[in-house]
Amino acid sequence: MYLLLISGIIVLLLGLAVIAAGIRQGTSRISAEERYEEAEGFVTEMKSRLTVHTVNLIPLITREYSAVVQFMTAEGEEYTVPMPYVLRASAEYRDERASYENGTPVSVKYSPDDPEICFVGDKRGFRVREIIYRIIAAVPLLLIGYGLIWWHFHI
Repeated sequence: MYLLLISGIIVLLLGLAVIAAGIRQGTSRISAEERYEEAEGFVTEMKSRLTVHTVNLIPLITREYSAVVQFMTAEGEEYTVPMPYVLRASAEYRDERASYENGTPVSVKYSPDDPEICFVGDKRGFRVREIIYRIIAAVPLLLIGYGLIWWHFHI
């Protein structure tokens, strides 16, 4: 009866909700990071660890790196914060690792409310990619919802 129509509408609305939530979360993070203050810091240490990643069901042992950054806030407080571990796998990234040797100056953006929440570089491109990934994840839901509604009217 109306089961396909109702299911299609629910799945379609779920897909639209995923898109709306992705856009809202991404734009709120971008606007929050625009309020971050900038400080000059320097790398005090480069940590590394071995981890296992699975690629096509094949376990690979890889090395991840984390720069420990020291910076001073506008209020004069000094912080030493480890950055998240990131995977570096190509020759291009090996050169980047060399650029993060001890004493290397870096530009740090930190939250004025909690300076331990900080990052090096610009995250805008990463946040835009997060939004795009959410939209891509919603496309199958939209197609399934549309298909169920179409099927209801053509059976």
